[in-house]
Amino acid sequence: MLPNDEQECERLDLQNHLFSLTLEGKLYLAPLDPKTLHNVLDIGTGTGIWAIDFAELYPQAKVTGTDLSPVQPKFIPSNVQFEICDAEEEWMFSTKFDYIHGRMLTVCFKDVKEVFRNAFEALRPGGCFEMQDANAPARSDDGSTDGTALVTWWNNLIEGGKAMGRPFGTEPPNYARYMEEVGFVDVHVEVRRWPFGPWMKESSKMRDIGLWARANHIDALQATAMAVLTRGTGRTRQEVEAELVAVRKDLMNPAIHSYMPM
Repeated sequence: MLPNDEQECERLDLQNHLFSLTLEGKLYLAPLDPKTLHNVLDIGTGTGIWAIDFAELYPQAKVTGTDLSPVQPKFIPSNVQFEICDAEEEWMFSTKFDYIHGRMLTVCFKDVKEVFRNAFEALRPGGCFEMQDANAPARSDDGSTDGTALVTWWNNLIEGGKAMGRPFGTEPPNYARYMEEVGFVDVHVEVRRWPFGPWMKESSKMRDIGLWARANHIDALQATAMAVLTRGTGRTRQEVEAELVAVRKDLMNPAIHSYMPM
């Protein structure tokens, strides 16, 4: 669904910084015991930046990152390895994991629940599974997004995703239920916000998150939209580009208080 070119890799590294701001510098929220961390899996690892950071934080753990493309760096910590693997296919790992992590995969899977089932079966008893994801579409609490090109664009993406058999950002509210249905217990949900722009004035932290979230969103527009809107809704590349002009204007408009639940 998304490209894996140099521009997209740079955006993923920007997005990693955005997550660091959102989580107060933490890499995870799961209740991990470092003494029990021996094997860790990062599905959809992308550039591998999270897996590398985690491996450096816990040098006693062996960290495996999987993805469809080999875009990870060549020089990595000795306790990191990367594998080409499709998380929607049968998992063939030779060991059980103590912790499995996934981030921003909400547009990647046709059947999220099946991926969660794979994760459950790949964990040792007592292990943890964590997903950090965005819930589309963009929205506002004050009606300022009503009738905007931004919301229309997101609705078109969701429509295109359905046509391609992939829920486009709408599954995260179901994650907890899916986890419980495949066997997980002690499921915990924590919701935060990514405002698009520095309009949340109550704290400098939220203004910073807003600036980074807007930059991430603008950088992702073309990559996110092109395949879905051309294949899923039949638009031409030129039509998609024309829509994106108005979406970028909305994201830069301080009167539009858009955000996405995380």
